[in-house]
Amino acid sequence: MKTLPSPDAAAALLEKYAQGERDFTNLKLNECILSGKKLPGIILRGANLNVANLSNTNLSRGDLQQAVLNVSRLSGTNLSQANLQEAQLNVANLIRAIVVGANLSGASLIRAELLRADLSNANLTRTNFEEADLREARLRWADLTGANLSRCNLRTSSLVGANLSNIQANSVNLEGTNLNNATLAGVECRHANLRMTNLSSANLQGANLRWANLTGANLKDADLTDAKLSGADLTGAQLEGALLENTILVHADLSRANLRHARCVGADLSGATST
Repeated sequence: MKTLPSPDAAAALLEKYAQGERDFTNLKLNECILSGKKLPGIILRGANLNVANLSNTNLSRGDLQQAVLNVSRLSGTNLSQANLQEAQLNVANLIRAIVVGANLSGASLIRAELLRADLSNANLTRTNFEEADLREARLRWADLTGANLSRCNLRTSSLVGANLSNIQANSVNLEGTNLNNATLAGVECRHANLRMTNLSSANLQGANLRWANLTGANLKDADLTDAKLSGADLTGAQLEGALLENTILVHADLSRANLRHARCVGADLSGATST
């Protein structure tokens, strides 16, 4: 593994970068300070950057595939169009980070802080966001197919047009989130908090939303074909024009829900509350 002399590893990297070198594959840079530096297009494949300070650094279009950045500071960092496939960013601080169009496929961000981060159009397939904080984050048109969002906090975030097919998201907090036109086919969202969530025109075919809190949620024109909502709380939910064919709503609470023009052919409403 390539190593730069400590404690001048960061200074040596900056000097070599200024001379035109870009490839720092497998470099050891644990606890280094590179905050505020401009390093677009840098190659840090497999580099060790644990507990590093990269706040407000420009790493756009950089290659950080399989890099290790656990507990690192990347607040305000520009990672747009960067390659972070299979990178480790557990417990990292990415508050207000710019990750637009980046590739984080298979990356691990367990308990990471992403408050108000922008991950629009990012590739987040199979990414592990378990217990991560994504409040007020932007994930518009992002691809989260197969991602793990279990116990993740996405309160009031924007996922307009995002693809969340087959995600694992049990006990996820999506309160007040905008999921208009999003795809959530086959999601596992048991015990999820979807209170006041905008799911209008969303695709929820085959979704598992057992015991979910959907009070006041907007499901207008949503497709819930074959979805499982046993024990779900849909009090005051907007279901006008929703497709509920073969949907399981056993013991669901539909009190004050608007079901006008909803299609319920084959739906199981046994034991459901509807007043």
